Amino acid sequence: MKAALEKRYRRADGLAGSPPPRPHVHYPGDMRDFVPEADWAMYRAVIRLAKARGVRFAVSGGFASSFYTGFWRNTKDMDLCVLPADREAMAQVTRDAGMHDLFDEKPYDRGWIYRSTHEGIIVDVIWQLANYRGDVDDTWLTRGAEVTLYDESVRLVPPEEMIWSKIHIVQRERCDFPDIINMLYKTGATLDWSRLVGRLSGEERLLASAVSLFSWLAPGRARKFPEWIWARLGIERPAHGPERDDDRIRRLDSRPWFAPAE
Repeated sequence: MKAALEKRYRRADGLAGSPPPRPHVHYPGDMRDFVPEADWAMYRAVIRLAKARGVRFAVSGGFASSFYTGFWRNTKDMDLCVLPADREAMAQVTRDAGMHDLFDEKPYDRGWIYRSTHEGIIVDVIWQLANYRGDVDDTWLTRGAEVTLYDESVRLVPPEEMIWSKIHIVQRERCDFPDIINMLYKTGATLDWSRLVGRLSGEERLLASAVSLFSWLAPGRARKFPEWIWARLGIERPAHGPERDDDRIRRLDSRPWFAPAE
């Protein structure tokens, strides 16, 4: 039944038989402003060693969000997503590149992540959602955009899986909905909505809450989403409105929510 429904939604979205286009990515004016050269040396060592050993990975977290949204931030933290079977191999890569386990300095849940560090730089190896609701699979490693960091080409985690991994992070001290809103703003019109809905099967209300908030902030952009998604999520498609409503944005935060317009 689920497969039949997803096939029907894909057909309604006009995507039957052809995958959606890879998402557009943005580049900073100067890569050094995004990833300082001193930080890049450590990241590059890990990336090159992983490639040499054939350990497959895709970059997630702040790095991926920045390339997809154009909202740049240097987090001093690179997230590398790997298949569960490769988690030990990638952890060993970080150690052999000169990093060590962060656990003794800052304990963390080792069930879904391995955190390595060196002189303030952190490389996280991730193979599962933080709430254990799903594992990294081949789609994470193959369907995202490819970008160039200095002299290295790397694959990003797809926007759909980025949203899936962030949508449960609504905590007292941290909420990733702003990242999701920015992802919807830049990639929503080309998302593989069928796959995203499938990832969140049984939790569609959570996705509906993010889409509903987005449609309030940026009704014009929201109208570019496929028509079937509104009925599927049980929310009303905005009838009209500007690309983004800056007055509504200011009610939530005086700082900008979205990257500057292109």
